[in-house]
Amino acid sequence: MTGAAGGLARVLEQTASLHRLVAGGAWQAAAEVEAERRGLLEQFFAVPPPAAELPAILAQLRPLIEANERLIELGAQLRRRTAQESQQATMGRRAVRAYAGQAG
Repeated sequence: MTGAAGGLARVLEQTASLHRLVAGGAWQAAAEVEAERRGLLEQFFAVPPPAAELPAILAQLRPLIEANERLIELGAQLRRRTAQESQQATMGRRAVRAYAGQAG
């Protein structure tokens, strides 16, 4: 696939790669892929696509939207997990301080 439709297909591939990287905790690689992905999106939206490519583009938009939604949900899950782990660590430190205060 070439042209605007090919660019959008590449964005969809990058979105899948980004999801895998984020899920695996490869944050530096994910940041690099996201930068490339953002550049591809900017290129895609910089110029109106030719009318002949619209059917191919429209066929790719729903999968791209769904992939973005999955990526957003993954981010939300990771954010919740991090908040929970932080809360548990805070509670652990409080327990240690309380114990140290009673033992002293």
